[in-house]
Amino acid sequence: MGKIYKQLNILDKAVFCFGIALDLKPPAADLAIIKSAMEKVHLPDELMDDDL
Repeated sequence: MGKIYKQLNILDKAVFCFGIALDLKPPAADLAIIKSAMEKVHLPDELMDDDL
């Protein structure tokens, strides 16, 4: 959901959804991906990796 909100340029909801994903205690590999996506929310889409 966070990635979709980012594409729609609803950044506050994107960060909120990434935060909820972190609260669900994901495995370590997913944790790193979620944190990375959360840090990149305010970057333009063309600068973001497509690893999500």
